[in-house]
Amino acid sequence: AGETMSASNACAQYGITMDELAAAGVECQYRSCHGNSYAVVKGSDCAALAAKLKAERAAAATAKLVEELGEEGYQAKLADEAAKKAAAAKDASDQAAKAAALSSVKAAAKDLLEVAGCCSSAKLPSKTPNGRTEPKASAKATFHLTESDLNGEGEKVGARWQYEVRALVRLAERKHGKAELRALAQREKGSLLQLYGGELRRRFDEAASSSSTASSSSSSSSMIRDEAVRSVLAELRAQRTAALAQLTKAETSIAHAEKLLAAGESSSPDTTSSPSSPASPSLITSTPPVATPAKAKGKAPAKIKRAADEDEDEEDNEAPIDLTCTVTRDHGTRKRRKASAVTYKEDSDEEEEEFLAHESASGDESE
Repeated sequence: AGETMSASNACAQYGITMDELAAAGVECQYRSCHGNSYAVVKGSDCAALAAKLKAERAAAATAKLVEELGEEGYQAKLADEAAKKAAAAKDASDQAAKAAALSSVKAAAKDLLEVAGCCSSAKLPSKTPNGRTEPKASAKATFHLTESDLNGEGEKVGARWQYEVRALVRLAERKHGKAELRALAQREKGSLLQLYGGELRRRFDEAASSSSTASSSSSSSSMIRDEAVRSVLAELRAQRTAALAQLTKAETSIAHAEKLLAAGESSSPDTTSSPSSPASPSLITSTPPVATPAKAKGKAPAKIKRAADEDEDEEDNEAPIDLTCTVTRDHGTRKRRKASAVTYKEDSDEEEEEFLAHESASGDESE
């Protein structure tokens, strides 16, 4: 406040005018920048002047009210304004306390319902009695705690150490986290789910009963509890709607995937049956197989027949060749085939008749 500042900036900061500065005789200096002069004052002087002017205005307003209302009327007005301020402050405090209590009850309700949803029974978990304890072995096995986790938390009763369920749940939440502890309770069921659910029910009831401090009304605790449960219920319904939408989407996608699979199977070729391949010639037969020309479509057979006739004519006109002959029997008919390195050709009917006549003559002569 003791630093110097321009007079215009001081007026804007402290809510005073240049005329009030001049009337109060506040010391100022003039400086120049680029040929422009401006007044400079101390901030402390301006702050003191602003406080003085504010007090003078308040005194003038008070005197005017006393003149209008009288002393008693003025005092009554002051009391009424004080009461209104106190009521507003109390209302703000109650609203803040109610909001805090509502948040606490809502959090306790969410934790309880998360664990209650893991129970196979539709009944809410029963509240764990205050002071219920578990022996050390059971506490370590149920809540997945170690010896070091239990240090300083138990109480020795006779020869055995006992641990309150409230303390065990707090230790388990600190070690595993609430989400992991809920997952453990859901997987294992049994005593962990029962004890954890009972402790969460106790926390919910305790939070709901302590919320009565938000208001002097006796029904405020139940109202806060119901409001918190309604809020959690609305959130759970929204989650269910979203989950159902995801489920519907997944079912639709599965149906489309099955249709795609069925369409692919119907359009794919049948791999179970393969076309029959021509039989390969036997390795032990003495007569090689005769190649059979493939059947053609349309007018192709006539072309093939004419080509075959031309080949036969050319073969008939060829000079005789000394070939080795073999005689085989095929279904009781004797046939004569000409062995060749490239192909085989059957003898004509006249040659076969000559061969049969020669064989018959030879047989008669031998007789």
